[in-house]
Amino acid sequence: MESYLKKADNISRHPSLFPNDSSDENADDPGALPEDLYTKMCETSSGSTFNRYFRWENEAAFEKSVTSKKLANMRENMNPAIYGEMSAYYNLADQYLGENVRYVKLKLETR
Repeated sequence: MESYLKKADNISRHPSLFPNDSSDENADDPGALPEDLYTKMCETSSGSTFNRYFRWENEAAFEKSVTSKKLANMRENMNPAIYGEMSAYYNLADQYLGENVRYVKLKLETR
């Protein structure tokens, strides 16, 4: 999950996926944070236990712990307690994929 943070290089040896903030001036910058990324990361649908980024067992607890505002704040000022709580949901999704996905078909498109 640290790869979504702005200063991920301070957390681990892996660089940030989006080192630049989203703005009109860098709309074509592949290193710019997609404007709606954090909103998409927090989306839930009734009765579901996962989205594209996280997996959870208690939807209400997830919605309280992982919000677009908290994710945006973490981008600038990493709080280890909040980070750990949000990472637990990210790690559950990662574990599920590792245990259940046998192969991935990848299609790359350049722009």
